[in-house]
Amino acid sequence: MIHISILVRDGKYSKVTVKGHAEMDEYGKDLVCAGVSTVMFGLCNALDLEKGAEDIAVTDNRIRIDGIHTDEKTQAMLRLAEVQLETLREAYSDYVNIEKKTEV
Repeated sequence: MIHISILVRDGKYSKVTVKGHAEMDEYGKDLVCAGVSTVMFGLCNALDLEKGAEDIAVTDNRIRIDGIHTDEKTQAMLRLAEVQLETLREAYSDYVNIEKKTEV
């Protein structure tokens, strides 16, 4: 299962972590993993280009985005990614889990 953790502080996205594998199909043919990876790599690339986060770390089966800036453009990118990930979760709930935590 792919586990997605989203942290929102004071109404702003502040951290996103994605880890695991969907295991819907064999490696290289897993459409759920491909979908989540596409959303997340697109987000990482956009944040990198726009200097929207202080720390973006990508390892074998984990992506962590931390120190997310609070400007409107960066937050809109995160909201778009969340909507895309929620769409995947709705379609493939046996393979994708999203936990959103809000702190004040």
